[in-house]
Amino acid sequence: DLANKKYYIHTTPFLPLPWCNKHNTSTKNKQIMTKTLSDQAYLPYHDTTIGETTYQPIVSAHHSGLSREDRFLILKKKVLTLQPAFKKILRDHGATTLHEYTKSVFLNAKVSPRTMRTERAIHAVHDEVARVLGTSVAQRVQTQLHTYPIADTADHSGTLNSTTFFNGHLLTLLAYQEIADPTLKDMLVLSCSNNSFDTSTFPRGFQYHSVADATLQMNQLTFLGRAVDPRPILFHTGYTKDALDLIRKRLITLVNERIITKQDGQMLETLTREIFSRDDILQSDTYADQLTKINYHFFRKLSERLGITDINYVNIEQERVTLNLLTHHLYNDTLIHRIMFDPSFENLVIKYFHDIKGAFSEHAGFGTYLFWGMPENSKYRVQLWKDGNALVSSDRSFRVELTPDSIAQAISENKLIPSLLLTFSTLAFYHGLQVLGGFSQVNYLTSMKESYLGLTKEVGDSESTFVCKEIATDNLFLMYQTLNMLSHNGNLVPATAMDLLLYAAPDAQSAMQRTAKTVTVEKALLRAFPTRYNRLYKNDSFEGLSSLTDEDVNDLYDIGKDLD
Repeated sequence: DLANKKYYIHTTPFLPLPWCNKHNTSTKNKQIMTKTLSDQAYLPYHDTTIGETTYQPIVSAHHSGLSREDRFLILKKKVLTLQPAFKKILRDHGATTLHEYTKSVFLNAKVSPRTMRTERAIHAVHDEVARVLGTSVAQRVQTQLHTYPIADTADHSGTLNSTTFFNGHLLTLLAYQEIADPTLKDMLVLSCSNNSFDTSTFPRGFQYHSVADATLQMNQLTFLGRAVDPRPILFHTGYTKDALDLIRKRLITLVNERIITKQDGQMLETLTREIFSRDDILQSDTYADQLTKINYHFFRKLSERLGITDINYVNIEQERVTLNLLTHHLYNDTLIHRIMFDPSFENLVIKYFHDIKGAFSEHAGFGTYLFWGMPENSKYRVQLWKDGNALVSSDRSFRVELTPDSIAQAISENKLIPSLLLTFSTLAFYHGLQVLGGFSQVNYLTSMKESYLGLTKEVGDSESTFVCKEIATDNLFLMYQTLNMLSHNGNLVPATAMDLLLYAAPDAQSAMQRTAKTVTVEKALLRAFPTRYNRLYKNDSFEGLSSLTDEDVNDLYDIGKDLD
């Protein structure tokens, strides 16, 4: 009731909310009092993968009389309410420049403690890199991890295309260059391949801008068609020579229609011939393996364009590294083994991880219990829930017994994908590999760590408690576009990696360095808040908050002048 500014209780099938008793799930229909932030009431919405709670407004008082600055302050408060890890980052590092912050993340990892558990994780990474890129690269990565046991886990598997991830990679590149340690030469990325092809990062190929009829437009260089969209990238087969023939035909059309220049068309044809058509790439078993090789060679060309020749980009799948490590845990009495197979741990897993962001909740419909199922000949992964001594899909069409032999068999047949909880519990909390995460990860990983520590303390596992305590969950991979900007008619738009390869100015590296050494963590993070707000608060049109953009933040905090 807008006129009287009254809020009403909404009757809906029960959903467990963060502020409700999470164990009180017996009633199927309850009256839920919506959570009120500022003067607006919201209904909950749950991300089915990580359990990230978002809110949809019921009603709100109008704020049309508020200034843009006041509206942004409300927006900022609401983002910080749902993603509290940002508060600590802003408090501890807000005044630090992007360049110094990124350097500090890697230098802090250098002094983090190692155990034999960490050595096992390093060996697992080595084996996966060797499988895809060869022993020479793997040995170099292994040597690096012995000094810097940290990996970027923010990325989704795909080409070097996402403008957000790419910004973080440029910051890492500049940090590596200034640290100037001969053992720090590979930007190690353990990317998530559990995401589907239809994400905004466009993992099916590369995107790049061109100007046609004085208009800036986005073009695509595509390896796979739209039919793959619902499928997870993990285990998917690679592209073939037919895809490359289609790319060449498309490039000819774009040049003939003057959508791209002849020079750009020739450069893209050269990339297709020299990288995308390599025999070792076409012979790869999976698309993810093709991506690892494409990105490795593409980044070398890109860094050379920037005048940097001795730093590499190595991305492998975090799920495959986890599955490699699980072969140890399946048949040894470790904490991970007990979490998976010990009946006495089931209540502890429920107690500490149920309804936790990044973990699982069957009745709220997010996450999965330990693994996702990948039924044979299916386009979709399925959630699995514990039913007796088995993991079963909701429709009971997929089932795997929860025994070491059955899990090992299902893993060998590519029928199981480790959940976020199992992945990070294994890589970070148990084996002690430091991680660098995105906007959501620094929040859900913090919650998961608290729960994991609660479990280890209750069972008296002091070694696991020690290893987990040393893991930093707020190492923020600063993804929002600040360094990779493309100028057109006086406007700045985020540039893709392909844009940089095609159009980088001779002084591009020095311009990026100036920006990285000028813009602070606070300003870069605040620029991302309008996007974060629109993700967290769905369909919020009453307060005029959803219309705020990063350009508004640029004006409010005088950031625009620092973006080259």
